[in-house]
Amino acid sequence: MKRSVLFFWVVLLSVGCGGLSLSELPERAIALRWFDAEALRGRADMIRQEFGEARTSPQDMPDVGDFKQYLGQVFGAGESSDGSSIATRVTRRYPGRLVFGDVRSGDVADLALQPGAVPRAWSPDGEQLIFSQLVAGFRQLFVLRRESRETFPLTRGPAVHSDGCFGPEGRFILVATTVKGGLPESRLLITEPGGRGAKGYTSGPSDYAPACAPDGSAVVWVSVTDDGRDVMMSRTPALNGEVRRLGPGRDPAFSPDSEWIVYTTPVGRRWDLHRIRADGSGRRSLGGSIFDDVQPSFSPDGRLVIYVSDDGLEQRIHVRRFDGTGDRVLFTDGGGSDPIW
Repeated sequence: MKRSVLFFWVVLLSVGCGGLSLSELPERAIALRWFDAEALRGRADMIRQEFGEARTSPQDMPDVGDFKQYLGQVFGAGESSDGSSIATRVTRRYPGRLVFGDVRSGDVADLALQPGAVPRAWSPDGEQLIFSQLVAGFRQLFVLRRESRETFPLTRGPAVHSDGCFGPEGRFILVATTVKGGLPESRLLITEPGGRGAKGYTSGPSDYAPACAPDGSAVVWVSVTDDGRDVMMSRTPALNGEVRRLGPGRDPAFSPDSEWIVYTTPVGRRWDLHRIRADGSGRRSLGGSIFDDVQPSFSPDGRLVIYVSDDGLEQRIHVRRFDGTGDRVLFTDGGGSDPIW
């Protein structure tokens, strides 16, 4: 069944029995990397031309959370350092743009940043946004103030900084990627309060996607094992705690009360939403679909989880209750990635 037909039924079911109502959605806008309807179709058409109409599995193309794709984002606009992959060509042609999206009306407000800018993390009070964009061909981090729309730089070279979050005691947790022996290495740094200075927080060589607890109690990130698997790691207390391995998964995001982490983990040939505490307890599924469910983020009240439904051709924004029930498609005029509330 083609995605367009499936999307019709998903939209229909989302407003039917068990679906989320508009009244359940918080009024606060989300930040996301937005693809309007034309860009969404264009991206899908390029992928179809590469793989053919018969391709149905999301696994045929690495999704936006894959570490190789992640490193490609680090090293420029092309999602891949070698410039040869289909993901590279798709992103160069349709890079998307960073917008604020009204989850109730479906309206989006362009922030007039560089094409391909990616939202990374909100401050605990929801007033400041860390985002990445290209500087001289490589990604660096900036902070945007929600109300004034002012921006200021958070990082500079020579290392590439593509991701980060608001850490404990006014510090920042940053991803730093360098090239050593011709190969990229990625690890986490922690700054002094206010963002001054930076020192090693993890040893690498493949650490990425940090998530910081809003109360400053913990930091979770993804590390790639020697055999190429994504595993989540945590440190509690955040500054000097023991590092704990939480198990397979990626795309971690903390709840507003810092009690829970939502993430994606492989289930068969798909990626589904799960939850866990930073100490490794309470692991459970948050439901699944026939597509990859990736890049989850909590609503400000902690009741809902926004995420990307990825069929390998299109990425659509969905929202689901934290107990795994209900589901609703958002922004039916387009799609996107990296949504954060």
